[in-house]
Amino acid sequence: MRLNNYVVFYFNEPETGLVKSLVTYSSLKQIEKVLTGFPFLRVSRSHIVALAYILKVDGNIITLINGKQIGIGVTYRNL
Repeated sequence: MRLNNYVVFYFNEPETGLVKSLVTYSSLKQIEKVLTGFPFLRVSRSHIVALAYILKVDGNIITLINGKQIGIGVTYRNL
């Protein structure tokens, strides 16, 4: 789902283990700058992923520990 300059963050709430989301008005480019030096990777025009949540990479597909699969964009394949 594309929200233009809105970014949706998904995170696990430690106390309950529930997945929560937070929507903020920003661009992924701005978020990517803030996350520089932290274990996150931009993998497409629409996704930044925490390295700790990557289960496997198979070709151009990333599988996260929750089973969700994300395609790696052409621009981001060699990073």
